[in-house]
Amino acid sequence: MKIAVYSSCGNGAESAYIAAYRFLPDRASLWDEISEMFPEHEFKVYVGLQGGTTIDEDGVNILKNAKNVPYTLIPLEYGVEEIADLIAKDSPDMAIAFSTPSIPYDWGSVRDSLIAEVLREKGIRTLSHNTWLSEEAFEKHKINKRLKELGFLVPEGVYINKKLFDACYENTGIVRNAYRDYIRHNIRKLKFPVIIKCDSGAGSVGLSVAKTLDEAINTLDSDKSGMDMIVEERIRGINFGAEIYGSDGNYSFKGPIIFSSNEDGVTDPFASVKFGPVRNEKFKIKELREELLRMAKELNFCGGVQIDLMFCEGKWYIIEINPRFSLMSMLIAAIDNRNMFYNFVAPALENAKIDTALTEQKFAIDFKTLIFEEDIIKNLRKDFASIITAMRFSLPTSGNSEVRYTEMAMGGFSTPQELIDGLKEINNKYPLIATDKVIENVVSLIDYIERETL
Repeated sequence: MKIAVYSSCGNGAESAYIAAYRFLPDRASLWDEISEMFPEHEFKVYVGLQGGTTIDEDGVNILKNAKNVPYTLIPLEYGVEEIADLIAKDSPDMAIAFSTPSIPYDWGSVRDSLIAEVLREKGIRTLSHNTWLSEEAFEKHKINKRLKELGFLVPEGVYINKKLFDACYENTGIVRNAYRDYIRHNIRKLKFPVIIKCDSGAGSVGLSVAKTLDEAINTLDSDKSGMDMIVEERIRGINFGAEIYGSDGNYSFKGPIIFSSNEDGVTDPFASVKFGPVRNEKFKIKELREELLRMAKELNFCGGVQIDLMFCEGKWYIIEINPRFSLMSMLIAAIDNRNMFYNFVAPALENAKIDTALTEQKFAIDFKTLIFEEDIIKNLRKDFASIITAMRFSLPTSGNSEVRYTEMAMGGFSTPQELIDGLKEINNKYPLIATDKVIENVVSLIDYIERETL
């Protein structure tokens, strides 16, 4: 079977929003491994220039090609129909969307879903989420409304159309802004503190906490992102994540993963530590699994979905869903001891299982550290086989500043204590990578989840 794997969203190197990803092992090696795992299939990857999420590229050039999986670059100027035509001309039997995060608007999965619609019109089978799901997940207030209607717990919140909210500033002829009155009135009804975030932004970048109504209004006034906003009650609980893979009613639950958080109870996407899988039934794992598998069926998931969660007073709350690859996918792959792309392509292939037995799963962590040269990371992985994936990441921010870090997925441990001991061994040889702070955060997380009571 000829299989097209595509990821259409990319801004190119000239964009101020392109992030640079460099993975070890490199993406070319992972694609070749997928080809070796399924020799009866021919894989081909179609990708927009993203900075290295899907293949090894820098926004301008391909840095390394897979030996057995050819790549086709999607021209930046191509629209949905042109991309579908580009894929269809190779006559694939199946097309798989591998949607990736997009900055500043997290709409990569929307475009990939639209392409899938056109491909299906051409008679090509696809593994891709429905466009309505991708779009509603992109505009977070919409998916929250749908989840609430389906009986899932979500934070109480208020959606803000920023253009209407700021109308009195943009048009001096407006003396009184009734929409601001409406928003202020509804925010007042929420329990404080509240979380303020972009309705369609990527990750938790720009997320803030307000303790009073006036502080919330001031935060909304000061936001210059150009995006609509959401103000939500802050759920006083513990941050978790999970992933669901599958299609047509056949789904696999992955996780849950526990996230570290700051003093405001907010997960910092650039500094958090993650650990999993969490198995202690004090967190009602079976109940969570049943609810998320119900969600997958209700929303007809078709591919991979990452879900942000909060556990509060014995209940699970859905914070948001992302129908795409996320950096948490690296940790899930480490737990499953699988190629990172496997879970995304397996639902489209006969005889490829997506469930992993508990006995096969291993404990793993994901942590961030300073940016290091590639040679140092290669030596680290040579010395410690437990470092399954390493990612060097950089993202330009406002002014001349830049977010830069190395993110590691470390796994293969039968017990949490083995993991801690393994991390300490790395600390002895590479103290600037597995820092004392990382060890402290990991020990704290494991101690918390292993306690018999909350």
